[in-house]
Amino acid sequence: LKPHRLELPTRSCWSVSGNMGGVCCTGPKKYPVHRDIQLQPVDHDDEVDWEGIAAALPYEKSNLQKQRRKELWSQFDVNGNGYLSLAEIDRGIRDVLQSDALFDAKPAIMRAFQAAKQAGGTTGIGAEYIEQPEFRIFLEYLHLYFSLYERFECLDADKDRRLSEEEFTETLPMLNNWGVDISEEDVEDVFAGIDKNGGGMITFEEFCDWAVAQKLG
Repeated sequence: LKPHRLELPTRSCWSVSGNMGGVCCTGPKKYPVHRDIQLQPVDHDDEVDWEGIAAALPYEKSNLQKQRRKELWSQFDVNGNGYLSLAEIDRGIRDVLQSDALFDAKPAIMRAFQAAKQAGGTTGIGAEYIEQPEFRIFLEYLHLYFSLYERFECLDADKDRRLSEEEFTETLPMLNNWGVDISEEDVEDVFAGIDKNGGGMITFEEFCDWAVAQKLG
């Protein structure tokens, strides 16, 4: 694999009421995170547990993170064949990481899974699976796309997993607070630019493409 490094967002707080019970979306935690998620599982009861998510997704290249990642791979790859299917990823997130919030964010999981597979190329038996060298990339993408999923949920007022132009316009103050400067005069053109298929609604996938370009996460 070629050297791969994602540029993850570094904003510390979103300062808005998100979906998870109306709590504040506080944004991704930075590494290192010294926390044993077996003893302290990811817990979103009071607010988004970004520290738990960071501890649960060891994608950094430090020795500690490498060791955690090796242990996590062994727990995900239960049959020991060196490949992870999407079903094994789902099971691992639910049973090993014990994170319902991550497990329920299916679009984020799928997006991260597809991105990691593409990073590994399209040839060989592992083309439809995640192999161990791609696992770190998958975890990093999952951290990114889960944070984008949470933002998307904050914007999606009617929870239909799509953003209408009205929803997008009404959340301009939220977007501006996140560092994306969009004026009311420009909102129609910006919305049309995000809505690549011209369907009149912004899907999560379209939002991700735009958000990554805006370095939002």
